[in-house]
Amino acid sequence: LGIAVSALVAFIVAKVQSKNAEIQLDKQIKAEVEKIKIQYELEQKRDNINFLNKFKLEKLTELYDLVAQNLRYINKVTLLFEKLLRGKQLSEISKEEIDIFLKERNIIEEEYFEKGITKQISIATNYFPNFKNKWEQISYLEHKIINLYPDQILGTLTIKREEYSKFTLPTDYTLNDYLEDVQRVEMRYLSYMELIAKEIGNIMDGLEPSNRKV
Repeated sequence: LGIAVSALVAFIVAKVQSKNAEIQLDKQIKAEVEKIKIQYELEQKRDNINFLNKFKLEKLTELYDLVAQNLRYINKVTLLFEKLLRGKQLSEISKEEIDIFLKERNIIEEEYFEKGITKQISIATNYFPNFKNKWEQISYLEHKIINLYPDQILGTLTIKREEYSKFTLPTDYTLNDYLEDVQRVEMRYLSYMELIAKEIGNIMDGLEPSNRKV
């Protein structure tokens, strides 16, 4: 009987130990599964962030290039206008010279509009609300000073409609005022491009080394 009891006790102890070992193993497995799950979720989150950042980098780089192209266009048309004005009073500029200027400017504009740069910039800025707002401000200034002021200075455009009065040449506006305004537009462009470049740098800093090439 004693042997039977001892055997029974040994069996129960072994059973309990086995059960405990099973519980511990089960806990360990669950812990490992949870660890793998968390690791997977973190990696997914990191991959998603990297994907988003790479997408932003692509769009910002595209935006920077488009804005640079737009600035080159502005430089071309303003230099052409300044060439017409150089060394002369407005009263000394002949109609033939004005016609040549308008024809040459039209060639530059057609080449520019064919590329659809303005439209592409508008699309690119849709991804970045802050950049979009700033771009709209720059576009307004550019349209007024670069597109409308020269024709008013030359007398080839008169704004009569009240809703467009904000684009009318200011009273007692001088050629020096115009040159300063052109410089103001160009400076706004350069500042805008610096902001884009800074944002590109910030995103690059946040990317893992293996993901920095785009």
